[in-house]
Amino acid sequence: MLSLDDPDHKRIRGLVSQAFNQRAVDAFRRRILAVAKQLLDALSGRNAFDVIAEYAAPLPTIVIAQMLGVDAGDFARFKHWSDARSQIFNTARTPEQSAELAAARQGLDDYFVHAVEERRHRRGTDIVSALVSAEESGDRLTQREIVVTCNLLLVAGTSPRPI
Repeated sequence: MLSLDDPDHKRIRGLVSQAFNQRAVDAFRRRILAVAKQLLDALSGRNAFDVIAEYAAPLPTIVIAQMLGVDAGDFARFKHWSDARSQIFNTARTPEQSAELAAARQGLDDYFVHAVEERRHRRGTDIVSALVSAEESGDRLTQREIVVTCNLLLVAGTSPRPI
């Protein structure tokens, strides 16, 4: 979506905004607060901890995963892919990091393709379901457009750099 010009950009933005807007974020507010509290509770009673590694870094990935409807059993894989995707901003990455980035891209794409197909048959309360349901004058997002949007939300939501 970031590299598209109108009218394509406007079309996709209009459909995505039906699914990912202030109302959608507000609907997740309780879950976001619960995740933040759970992470803080895990740190309770400790004399010292790394606030970035143990709170600030995992928080956005967990929240985005929940918003996208990632199953709890898939979270470890999802977190690994998300962490590897951060290499996208590393201009001095090693060949190994580049390979890990490519594997993460493929893993996430495959995961989201499966999620889209699953949501076409059984909607949930997650963003993927809302993207599948988004419709304007008979127009809907394609599977690829939803997959790209999910990846964009993940990278934007967990990136240490502004996009």
